[in-house]
Amino acid sequence: MLVFKNGLLLKYYSSFQKDDKLHAQTRACSVPQIESLLIRKTPVLKRIQRAEARRELKRFLLQNLYQHPRVLRMTRKAEAVLADLYRVFRSQPALLPQAVRERTELETETRVIADYVAGMTDRFAMAEHRKLLDPHEPI
Repeated sequence: MLVFKNGLLLKYYSSFQKDDKLHAQTRACSVPQIESLLIRKTPVLKRIQRAEARRELKRFLLQNLYQHPRVLRMTRKAEAVLADLYRVFRSQPALLPQAVRERTELETETRVIADYVAGMTDRFAMAEHRKLLDPHEPI
């Protein structure tokens, strides 16, 4: 962090590198002087630039990918499919494959069903959902 007052740099704080010489050199320096000090401290400058680039990338991804309406809509649909599958298997454990049902002797039924659903691929989960809940799907 750079602290300026009346065009002079009073302090330079770096969360990446504590360098007493840099702190001593940067007290009461003008902007051109601090720029030359930072350029000489390229590892610190590069880390600062990388950290800023990472923050900018995270901000961009959050706004344009993770919070995109289509992504949010698909996330809600996936959550609904998984919740439906869990509810069906919890209410009718006989629908589970035999090998999965046998695991209930070692673990709780809740854990076995959750593990089974969590281990499904997207395609398999969608097919199971259609098979179990879609009235138009052939048996």
